[in-house]
Amino acid sequence: MIHALVQLTLFYCRTNTLLEKVASAVDQSAFYSALWGSLLTSPAVRLPGITYVLSHLNRKLSMEDQLYIIGSDIELMVMFSWNNEDIGVAYLYNNILWGSLDAFSICEHGF
Repeated sequence: MIHALVQLTLFYCRTNTLLEKVASAVDQSAFYSALWGSLLTSPAVRLPGITYVLSHLNRKLSMEDQLYIIGSDIELMVMFSWNNEDIGVAYLYNNILWGSLDAFSICEHGF
């Protein structure tokens, strides 16, 4: 399902909403642990997955208030971070593209 989280696709908004519903229906730490595990083992979903995580990180709250994002197994997140130093460049380019297209409000118009 994380494959459909590629921004600028028809399924992004629906998939994001579905993942948010799943996350709210289960233990948040367990959800993010499963997500980190998926990102660690499947290179094809790393960029959309980390985009999902970062888009749900509230920068106005402290990390202590959002510890569920680390998940219940901190080693998964740490292993992902250490094994994926190249994702930063791809994420930067993705954010530049998305930011330039943000004015079109794709999700709001149902594209």
